[in-house]
Amino acid sequence: MMPTWRRTLKKLPRGVRFEELDRLDSGHGQQAVWIYERSFPADEREPLARLEAERTKRDEADQEHHFRIMLDDDDVVGISVFTTIDETYMGFLRYIAMHEKARNGGLGRLLLADVLHTIWLDGRRRAGFPYIGVAFEVERPADAPDHDQASLRDRRIQWYKRNGARLDPKARLLTPPVSDGQPAMPYHLMFCPAVPKIMLGRGPRRLMVKSILEYGYEVDPESVYVRRALGLD
Repeated sequence: MMPTWRRTLKKLPRGVRFEELDRLDSGHGQQAVWIYERSFPADEREPLARLEAERTKRDEADQEHHFRIMLDDDDVVGISVFTTIDETYMGFLRYIAMHEKARNGGLGRLLLADVLHTIWLDGRRRAGFPYIGVAFEVERPADAPDHDQASLRDRRIQWYKRNGARLDPKARLLTPPVSDGQPAMPYHLMFCPAVPKIMLGRGPRRLMVKSILEYGYEVDPESVYVRRALGLD
């Protein structure tokens, strides 16, 4: 069975392509940073210094960092930041966003497909078999400050579902602050498969939690964050 992302990437519009971003201070890098800062509030953004540092150590022994850009001719119209993790056979999608002028035109599903394709390829190259997909957090509609924000968060979840992702209703995900002075953040846990016939359950949930919390946020495996996400507290 052909993965959905493969069928999606066969329909790239003329002029659209994907590249790995090497420098944040390049012309494309500055466009990418603009999308990043416009798309995510300060309490969700990692410092640019950390993203830049990952450019110099992209391929580590047990994981591989990616900052990919979607180009329409020579303009950056989308970004994805994610890490492929060998131990869990999956990726952790940290950020994905489209330029505000490129939204609602069907390009977002191509951006997500490129993430899945890249993780699939990472597995083939690093381990000899394709990795299974990508885990990520999404904001909870129930925790939104108002009705408009709740509706926006719900639409975002429904968009991911339409593009093959699944929400794990049993995971109680709370992530630590991304920088000093920021609060811990509650999220839903979602997963988008890169290979067919992946079922969610206790085993995959542990791998998703490990990918996000232990690798992404570098928390201790016995921390309250991990125990809460796995329903152990």
